[in-house]
Amino acid sequence: MSSPVSPQAEIQRLLALLDNKQFKKAIDAARQLLTLNPNAPLLHLVLAMALAGDQQFDAAVSHYRKALALKPNWFEALNNLGVLYQKQGKLSDAAESFLAAQKVNPAHSEVQKNLCAVLPALSGGLYIDRKSTRLNSSH
Repeated sequence: MSSPVSPQAEIQRLLALLDNKQFKKAIDAARQLLTLNPNAPLLHLVLAMALAGDQQFDAAVSHYRKALALKPNWFEALNNLGVLYQKQGKLSDAAESFLAAQKVNPAHSEVQKNLCAVLPALSGGLYIDRKSTRLNSSH
């Protein structure tokens, strides 16, 4: 009889699948693990990453949101969600997500780089309220 695989080993296997761009296998494995533990934010995050890699953007957004519902203010989920929105051309949503990530970890260079890429591309009617780090309409 074989011993059960540890959750950490399963996550490492999923991350290896992602690194090797085996997105469909990662999606299947993550979904299977989520049936056993549907409230695991890390599994939702990994599934979202795999779905995004497989160009299933709407499903990826859904799982990033589930991860954030289970673990609010999670930098990695917020930043990754912003990157996905940016890829979709949803720059206002991307900026909101990046600003939320920046609020969680202000010194992180990746989120600052992401903000610098998105904010200038936003056209008219938007500004950053530096006190609340929220995007607001100027109208």
